[in-house]
Amino acid sequence: MSDDMLIHFSSNSSNQSDQSLPTKIAKLEARMVGRGRGSRGNDQMRSQISSSAASASNGQLENSCHKEEVASLCAKVAALEEELRKSRQEASDKHNLCHQLEKELKELKDYEQQMKPKRTKMISDLLISVSKAERQEARMKVRQDSLRLGNVGVIRYGLLVPSLVDERGKKN
Repeated sequence: MSDDMLIHFSSNSSNQSDQSLPTKIAKLEARMVGRGRGSRGNDQMRSQISSSAASASNGQLENSCHKEEVASLCAKVAALEEELRKSRQEASDKHNLCHQLEKELKELKDYEQQMKPKRTKMISDLLISVSKAERQEARMKVRQDSLRLGNVGVIRYGLLVPSLVDERGKKN
């Protein structure tokens, strides 16, 4: 196998994903050495092959790192989707609760409007009752005072208007 083919084989991107690549490269190096090619160019070739093998093993490491990263991201996506689902459910529950509270508030306002005339009537009746009780109390106090002090009556005097007609008639 020529050096060009060895370089092509080690640099081929499709071979870098092959997991047995370092083994294959080592076998090729052994064949090259066995043929007696121990020259400086052969040493350069070995360094290129070694770097290719290292990059292939780095590619495998990167590939496994990518797989771990993808798995981690998938787990995060699943967790976020679950959190989103819970948030949406919570928002839906709160929306329903808000709607229910608005309905109850409307019912309470309607009930308050129905009760307002009854409250006004009841307050009016209570004020009338209090007024009657106060007048009754004042009457009782006057009676008690009149019993204690004696009977005092209030006399109204009507207006005494002398009849001018009669007086004129006498004079005439």
